[in-house]
Amino acid sequence: KGCDLSSLIAVTCADEALKQSGWNQLDIFDAGCYLASGVSNTGIFCSIYHNCLLDSVRTGKLREHMVDRSMAYREAANVSVRFRTGGPLKGVASACATGLDNVIDAARVIACGEQKMMLAGGVEAPDPVVYAAFDAMGVFPRNVVPEKASRPFDEGRSGFVMSSGGAVFCLEELENAVSRGASILAEVTGWANCSDADGDMFSPSFEGQRRLHDSILHKMGGDVPDVVCVHGTSTQAGDPVELFSVIGSYGRKGYKISAPKSQIGHMIGGAGSSSILNSLLMIDRQQVLPCLNSEKLKEGLEPQQTTDCWPGLREPPAAFRHLLPEASMPMDVRTIDVNAFGFGGTNAKIRLSMYEG
Repeated sequence: KGCDLSSLIAVTCADEALKQSGWNQLDIFDAGCYLASGVSNTGIFCSIYHNCLLDSVRTGKLREHMVDRSMAYREAANVSVRFRTGGPLKGVASACATGLDNVIDAARVIACGEQKMMLAGGVEAPDPVVYAAFDAMGVFPRNVVPEKASRPFDEGRSGFVMSSGGAVFCLEELENAVSRGASILAEVTGWANCSDADGDMFSPSFEGQRRLHDSILHKMGGDVPDVVCVHGTSTQAGDPVELFSVIGSYGRKGYKISAPKSQIGHMIGGAGSSSILNSLLMIDRQQVLPCLNSEKLKEGLEPQQTTDCWPGLREPPAAFRHLLPEASMPMDVRTIDVNAFGFGGTNAKIRLSMYEG
């Protein structure tokens, strides 16, 4: 009865993941839970402010679950209480990188031998206050046909489409999963994190993203994945930086770029985990999901490329049309790198590989 909407989404996602995993109650008790959303439940605070400070309603008249419905790690707490996980419990909140960061941290805990099983992911259920705050930043598209509003990398992109949802995963030490005959969807074979360190809270950093790409490529021995599942928010500032940083590190051919937000919108704290889910579908179905609505890539340079301090390529986006499929296409997909970036300059990436055991 203390759940807010994002916690209900988290519990629903966790329930589906646990059913698919085949974990028994003893497994669940041993498992940890890393899960969060990217923004706090601001509606709760607005309600308290309006009722208590403006209308002088006594606090005793408020609902008793105000605190637990606004906790920063409320989604993890609700999942743990509902399913009785007994391992480490926390929520990593890193804006739009939240979902990916929680999965990466869970993978780290397993890799260092502290846990064999972890529930991890990210979700979001923005309230009207959050929508208004983002709208004040001017990051939402204007005067567009709804089904074409989210258009990463397209010349006519004008902002991201916010959505609700997310994804939760059961991560497990490989030998343990194999020994019990689990259905393994993919392996986590690498990850990387860094920050921009450029003194800017909001603008994406080419150098920060390039360091992220180079870091995972170094860890993977230079192996370029079959697909790069990009953050791709459909903003004027973010898309060119990501596109050209990816091309600068991964090269001009040999892989495809997929943009999940063109299909499902931007889930903020659930963005990274939903991109992992999209990537698992690509591996399962052996096809690349598209950059929808990327109908016209710019023939000239993006504004960022015209500055003297631009460190990347000085070729127009249209020169790389071959990397950005406009529709789903069949392909041998064995490895995928998933990107996520958040305000404050936090950058995260994970490598998923087809399980071939």
